[in-house]
Amino acid sequence: VTASPMTICGETYIVSVLQDVTAVALLETRAKKDQQRAEDLWRAASERLTDGIAIIDAELRILRVNSAMLALLRTNEASVVGKTCREVFPACGTEDPCEHQIAASRQQRYVRELRSPRTGLPLRIDILPSPPGSAHFAFIHVTHDQTEERAVRSELMSADRLATIGRLAAGVAHEVNNPAALVTVNLGVLRDRFAAGAARPADVLSMLDESLDGMARIRDIVNDLKGFARERSKERVDMGELATSAVRMAAHATRGHARVEKSLAGDVWANVRRARIAQVILNLLINSVQAIPPGQQNEHRIVVRTFKEGERACIEVSDTGPGVPPELAERIFEPFFTTRESSGGTGLGLWLAREIVE
Repeated sequence: VTASPMTICGETYIVSVLQDVTAVALLETRAKKDQQRAEDLWRAASERLTDGIAIIDAELRILRVNSAMLALLRTNEASVVGKTCREVFPACGTEDPCEHQIAASRQQRYVRELRSPRTGLPLRIDILPSPPGSAHFAFIHVTHDQTEERAVRSELMSADRLATIGRLAAGVAHEVNNPAALVTVNLGVLRDRFAAGAARPADVLSMLDESLDGMARIRDIVNDLKGFARERSKERVDMGELATSAVRMAAHATRGHARVEKSLAGDVWANVRRARIAQVILNLLINSVQAIPPGQQNEHRIVVRTFKEGERACIEVSDTGPGVPPELAERIFEPFFTTRESSGGTGLGLWLAREIVE
């Protein structure tokens, strides 16, 4: 009903109009049902996810959040909805431009890993801009807790390191046996000569020097293995010394396949976990060895370089093998992808190498 006064020839009348609004009422009812359905879908989808999700508008204000996001932020919905990203997400409040502004300027997905200032949890932030033409929201912000993933990765790294030690065990035993045999022979000869009274000082000194060199080699090999097997916190490490240690451990594996050459720049240091970077170099060396057929040592080279680029410490392993076919180049860092399954390849070596470096 619509009613309004109207004056005609000095007389005031009330004009009343009746309009059938059945169609409008049906549309309103349908809209309410659609809105409720959308709400139910949001709840059904978002509340079952373990990742935190926030919907953000073009003014960088938060429109919706799921329970997982509230749990990660250690807060409640009333304290989040309607606030800007800088007020809610700690990282946004300390950076200019913030990660959402970067995603908006690029109009492409933005991914970042960080440690939460509030909880100390390792998080991966994934910001997805809305599709072109969308007037309802500007971003979907996804926060993923990486605690379990990192624990699994750490276990895989340890398992891979032990597997590498297993693969190198025979070679390491050979590298230890050679100097040990030299020391044993020298000591036997010296004992016999002293017993016979025929030990000349020059010969004694020469054999003792050889024995000391042999024991030094054994000490270096044992130290290499201890440093590789033991997980430590980050420390300042000489990359050249670390590369030399890895080359020594892989000596038996590379022998017969290629000549190993080192090009180690001086004063290349980095704050790293020693065992993990040694694992990277060993995985790359073993990968090179597996790509080069045996029996052609004089025709192939594996080159290990350390150098600096500005403030970065760099390690490079290259070989003269056949390389990676172009159709496989994008897949070599996928976990469990291998072209050498028949020869015992697990497909984890290169993936773990990149995971460690990242």
